[in-house]
Formats: sequence, structure tokens, C-alpha cells
Amino acid sequence: TYKSPSIKQQERQRRGQDDVAYSITGSHQKRPRDWQNALKSPAFKMAFFQFLAKEWRDDKNWNILTNHKVYLTTDDECYCFTADGNKVSFEVSEYACQQEEADTKIIYHLNKACMTSPDDNYVVRCNDTDVLVLLLYHGSHFRVTPNLWMDAGLSGNNTRRYINITLLMQHMEPKLIDALPGFHAFTGSDFTASFMNKGKIKPFKTMIKSESHTDAMSKLGNEDEVTDELYEAIEGFVCAMYGRPQIKKVNDARYAIFQQSYAPRKASDPLSKIKGINPSSMPPCSKVLSKKIDRSNYAVSLWKCATRPSRPTANP
Repeated sequence: TYKSPSIKQQERQRRGQDDVAYSITGSHQKRPRDWQNALKSPAFKMAFFQFLAKEWRDDKNWNILTNHKVYLTTDDECYCFTADGNKVSFEVSEYACQQEEADTKIIYHLNKACMTSPDDNYVVRCNDTDVLVLLLYHGSHFRVTPNLWMDAGLSGNNTRRYINITLLMQHMEPKLIDALPGFHAFTGSDFTASFMNKGKIKPFKTMIKSESHTDAMSKLGNEDEVTDELYEAIEGFVCAMYGRPQIKKVNDARYAIFQQSYAPRKASDPLSKIKGINPSSMPPCSKVLSKKIDRSNYAVSLWKCATRPSRPTANP
């Protein structure tokens, strides 16, 4: 579902997801010529799944549904389709939830399924890093640890792989797993901007070197407001990311990096090294960083509430 206002509104606009009206009249209607582009449209996706919810009720599908259960989510409803003899039976499922994102709906459904059948194998088919992070985090907090896999990649280019999430959880420290959602949101995701030229690997190595950095990332999303103590801890982590672990204030780190790269050699020519200055080599200032931390905190709070039937109602 695409609710407004949403923290992802800007990201959807950047991807060109124009919300134009779309109507599916029946099963014989031709599909859009550019299918991938159509799937970027919230209106098309909502119309498509509403069509599927209606189409799968037709008794002609009984032979496909034999010995299977198909769950289909539309808006805030979730339907369960089964075969009853040579007819199709459907009902509103207990899997219904009001989570906005498909990523968090996956976790909600998985949690419900694991409570019902804890000994089964569960495979989540997805290519999204957000989902991998959520599977690791929530999988380690489920009442019963499931046999959990992630089916990622594409067969066409030989990148399709099955990731053993349960095995990963067993080999990772609980503190590190708890820090993953905060780290992923803070260093760049669909919700938040990334740090220029930093990526994920170098910040991750910086985080795991310090228990205080790991602890700070694990606390993101736990409370509605970021405390001064948490802000200072994350500020220190950013300084370490930019190679200044001895400095704890980003404004001081910015000045130190500027002095190292662009300080004049001669007092008579103070602007001699200013030409070609690259601000991306410096961390964001404290005012910008505070907004980024607040946004990351809200994004992580959405992820950490994935096992609940509804998301937080706070404005982004």
C-alpha cells in the first residue's frame, strides 16, 4: 500500500512512480507493454492485486490449488485460497496487517507462520537487501528459530543462490545482528541517503571494531526520539568512518580534514589550494547529521515493528 505522507515519498518520485489511474477490466485484457515500468506505478500494482484477488475466486482454478494454500495480500486484507473438491474456497486470513511496506509484511507473515508450524522450512524469494537484514534481525527474535532461507539472485545470469539465514544467525553475535537494521538504514537504504563514496563495507568494518559503535547502531529505532547520548555516540561513529576516530564532533572532523587537504602553504596566498575542492571527502555538518539520524531512527522503528499488525503512526 502507498499511504501519504510517507517517508518514502521522495524515493518513489525519484524512481518515476507516477500515480496515474489504472483499471483492469478482465483476464483477457492485454498486459502493459513495459511490464517492469508498470510495476513502478502504485496505481497499477494495487489494481493488479485487486484483480488477482477477484480472479482466483473462480472455480476454474481448483485443480491448480489442489493440495496448496495461496495467500494474497491486497491493501490491508489477506485472502487464503484453497481447493474444496472441484471448487475454490477463499476466506479472509488472520495474516492481514496494516504494514505499508512489502518488506515488513513479509516479516509479519513469516512470524505468524512460524508460530503455527515452527518445524517447517521457510524460503523467502526476494532480491532486496532490506529483507535480508530484516530476516536476520527478526529471525533471531522469533520465539522459535525457524529453518529459514532466502532465495536471491536470477537464474538468467547465474546469480541465483539460497542463503541459509538460520546458519548466518548462528555464526553472528547477537549484538551484531541487533545493530544491522540501524547500520543499514544509517549508511543508506530506500529510506535514507548514503554517505558519498563510503559504501557499506568500510563503515561496517569501522563499526565492528568498536563495541560502542555497535551498541549505538543497535539502539536506533528503539525510541521515538533520539537521545543526546545516542546522538553523540553516532556522531563519533561518523568521525571514525572518515578516518578521525580520535575526534568526537563532526564539525571538528570537517575542519581537520579541510585543514589537511586545503590549508594554504603560504600566508600570502591563502586560497592556493582551494581550487578543485571536493566537499564529499568531509562528513556532513552537525545540523545535517542530526536530521539524518532522526530519519534513520524512524526508518528503523518501522522495521523493528514488522511483527506487529500495524506500523507506527508518527509523521516522517
